[in-house]
Amino acid sequence: MPPLPPAWISCAAWTESPRCGFSLRTDSVGQNRCDITASDVIGGERRLLTIEVKGQWHPELFTGAAEQLDTRYSSHPDAERQGIYLVLWFGAQEKVAGRVNTDYKTPEELRAVIIAQMPQDLHGRIDVQMIDLSRSVAKPATLKPAAKKRAAKKPAAKKSATARKKASPTA
Repeated sequence: MPPLPPAWISCAAWTESPRCGFSLRTDSVGQNRCDITASDVIGGERRLLTIEVKGQWHPELFTGAAEQLDTRYSSHPDAERQGIYLVLWFGAQEKVAGRVNTDYKTPEELRAVIIAQMPQDLHGRIDVQMIDLSRSVAKPATLKPAAKKRAAKKPAAKKSATARKKASPTA
């Protein structure tokens, strides 16, 4: 069977197919379980897209594409040794591969290192993608002007009856 074209990895052919099916935690060869699989019939043959998901903190982050996705899941005959390695990025303040105080500031920086550390024969077959789930933390200096605006919009507090009598010209 010839390898599938790169468009298959990008899922472009999958989005309009009524036969396409997605599954979570799918059993694979050797009692392994792939995180996500998508299956469809393309050119009269069943095709399987295997997707392995890792959080940035996972100790096997840098080896998972080769040792888990390629060896265990994309080795399925219908997957043709292709797959997506999906990494969840929660921000620079989180651990990376079980280590604290790393130098990764963006998901793009981490993605580049993951790809660089993958065996060369996986390039073009395993696609590394990042999902940025980090929360941007507002600095206190950026909150102060907004707080001043909110305070200026609040109606003035009602005066007490005693204060109103003192301010009244007839008192």
